[in-house]
Amino acid sequence: CGLQVREINLGFHQESECVNRQRPCEYGCVESEAVPELERVVTKVPSKLMSLHLKYDCPERPVRCSLCLQDVKAKLTTVHDMQECGKRPVSCRVEGCLRTLPFAEREDHERFHCRFR
Repeated sequence: CGLQVREINLGFHQESECVNRQRPCEYGCVESEAVPELERVVTKVPSKLMSLHLKYDCPERPVRCSLCLQDVKAKLTTVHDMQECGKRPVSCRVEGCLRTLPFAEREDHERFHCRFR
């Protein structure tokens, strides 16, 4: 890192203080999910870049869904948005009805409120 450190303190600096020291991701993201679970290695990030990694790059970071306001892991946002979010917009399945409504309300709408049922 270029910092002048006394030789007696060098080990401590390299392990605990240096901005270039490699630290495991605080959210525990792994280098590759393509390997068997027991062989996965937690990603190591230079200390000076950890906050950027956690905010923008980490696939395990929590991301707030703009519809339901639930925190979802970044790597799962597409699945959440398309299949899991109760507030995602869907169409009524009753023929003739063109209404779009939140997924969580669709069944109730189709059974009890749709004027085309």
